Amino acid sequence: MPIDKSHPWGEVVSLTTDVPVFRSEAELSFVLSPSGPSEARMSGGDFVEVTGGTSANDRAVRRYVSDVLEVRADDLSWWTVGTVEARSRRWRMLGGFVVASNLGQRAGERYSTRTHPNDGKFEVVDALDGLSTRERLTLIRRLATGGDISHPRVRQRQIDTYHAPRPLHLFVDGHYRGRHSVTITLHPDALVVYV
Repeated sequence: MPIDKSHPWGEVVSLTTDVPVFRSEAELSFVLSPSGPSEARMSGGDFVEVTGGTSANDRAVRRYVSDVLEVRADDLSWWTVGTVEARSRRWRMLGGFVVASNLGQRAGERYSTRTHPNDGKFEVVDALDGLSTRERLTLIRRLATGGDISHPRVRQRQIDTYHAPRPLHLFVDGHYRGRHSVTITLHPDALVVYV
């Protein structure tokens, strides 16, 4: 069940079972699918940063129920707790882009402070059309520094499904997945993450 952002999230538990450990969302996205795993331990990455770091004790951890993004592209599918970026050109600075993020950040870039990994929505920053090269470079710099990214032609919204208007170059947690027509769907409470 999606959490109310004003309530505490996560509980301290004793980890008694063997749960696979992943160093980042990118590493997890290579094995995440509807068939499993249903639990994961994060030792690094943006999820760890968003939740406040790792536990010093190997068995006493925090347990978080998290939403997962399903990325469908043509007849392919990827799952992630992190971030998906679709670009009109392979290199972001040469063309427009759309970022869908369940965490609100990736690799130092901050897309939103409103995003929560278990609120039943994901953040979309749509700078796909209408920005000049200079405006796009300014936006990229602001993402990297955590600055204000509001602009009349940059749409920000929280949704549970997104469909790209045309085939785009797709990156799931920073890994290039080819050029595809993309639909992103949120699955609430799909993964238990231990940090």
